[in-house]
Amino acid sequence: MTAAAERKVLAEATVASRSVPEDLPLKPINPYGRSKLMSEWMIADAAAAHGFSYVILRYFNVAGADPAGRSGQSTPNATHLIKVATQAALGQRERLDVFGTDYATPDGSCLRDYIQVSDLAAAHRVALDHLRAGGESLTLNCGYGRGYSVLEVVKRLCALLGDWAQTNHPASRDYLHDLGHTSDRFGSPLSGQHPKQHSKADPQIIV
Repeated sequence: MTAAAERKVLAEATVASRSVPEDLPLKPINPYGRSKLMSEWMIADAAAAHGFSYVILRYFNVAGADPAGRSGQSTPNATHLIKVATQAALGQRERLDVFGTDYATPDGSCLRDYIQVSDLAAAHRVALDHLRAGGESLTLNCGYGRGYSVLEVVKRLCALLGDWAQTNHPASRDYLHDLGHTSDRFGSPLSGQHPKQHSKADPQIIV
């Protein structure tokens, strides 16, 4: 970067570093989260040493598809909930495994703050504009501050695709079950610079 005289970096990270809100102590929940946190530290150290600015966007569960059909979860063997649940609803999978219905959440299943893919793309664009305008370095959580559970997502899919709901309930896994509030702000302080596609994060739209 120094040789190329580049002074702006836009990087992606994860809420698995578990700093909610952004200024709380960092406590990664797994090796992936620790590796991403190390990347954040390296970017911050390099910025301080070489005088460049950065925006790091943390997010967890990207969901949905672009309304124009330009993007979506197309990976054949994806393990993401909405992709797998949709395949089960369409008969492409025998069933949907719901790992745990006895967590300390309203319906017992895991909570996640899903972010619609178009909103996340917009967040990247706004972050780039911020850097190009000479803005300060920022590390931001991208979310709506409202989580939806696995069973809520299944319910919304049933409403869209019929009452299929062929689910299996294996034992709960030793996992962080509540990431339903990744941020009380959508990429704040940049949130006022672009409209959100789905300001209420309606899971039916995200699905």
